Amino acid sequence: ASSADGSENLRVTVSTGDPSQSGLKITKHLVINTVSPKIVLYPVTNKEEVVWSQSIKSPLSLGLNSLSIIAEPYYLMKGDRLTTYSWSYEGQPITPDYQEPNIINLVPPDSSSKINQAGIKVTASSNIIRQVAEKVLVVKF
Repeated sequence: ASSADGSENLRVTVSTGDPSQSGLKITKHLVINTVSPKIVLYPVTNKEEVVWSQSIKSPLSLGLNSLSIIAEPYYLMKGDRLTTYSWSYEGQPITPDYQEPNIINLVPPDSSSKINQAGIKVTASSNIIRQVAEKVLVVKF
């Protein structure tokens, strides 16, 4: 059961199947502190290397430059079949490369000095839990 502080409470009761020890039960109560999932964006260089030491903050000023960014989910179940990425730019869906769905390329629009929003949503699901993390990045060109 979830509590108000976001932790999960788990109670386990174990009893013996031995008839000579009827009534023997052991109960353990555990509190598992959980963390909400989040997404961190990182730049990807021209050599396709991720700059892990420089997370991208909002707003991001690019001027007339283009930039590839990678979305890295934290505190989220990971795996090719468990994680899906949904990107949008100015409210319009973006279809990323199917081989690297967590990377998109930001290219400046025709007019400069305009604020554009690049929004990302990452969803991970399994048979046991479903988690969602969202990140919105304001890009100034």
